[in-house]
Amino acid sequence: MAKKGRKFIAAKAKVEALKQYPLAEAVALAKEVSYSKFVGALEMHLWTYADPKYNDQMLRGIIVLPNGTGKKVRIAAFVDSAQVDVAKKAGADRAGKEDILADVEAGKIDFDVLITTNDMMRDLAKAAKVLGPKGLMPSPKA
Repeated sequence: MAKKGRKFIAAKAKVEALKQYPLAEAVALAKEVSYSKFVGALEMHLWTYADPKYNDQMLRGIIVLPNGTGKKVRIAAFVDSAQVDVAKKAGADRAGKEDILADVEAGKIDFDVLITTNDMMRDLAKAAKVLGPKGLMPSPKA
């Protein structure tokens, strides 16, 4: 049988196996007894008494973490010059028409998401091969 490590034995002594801890106390205890060198994850189980075989009792949800996922999404807005200020106020990192189109045609894509309006799709069609899934992904034979 494998031997248990010193840190594992010390952490196990601090936790009562069958005790149900309140949420705040459980999180604090998890932080205290963690001895790994990486940032771990916690798993939480809830008993809702819902029967998922009935459509009106199914549970789905999204949780927003206080610090997000850590990745900043860069948004570019391909808009007319009259709408540049509106797009920047709405949260776009870059907004414009000619400069974004020139960068995309040159292969310089410094954004994660590109949004546009219906009337600008005709102008953006010039860069469709660069922006399309086959333009951004390597070919299967490579």
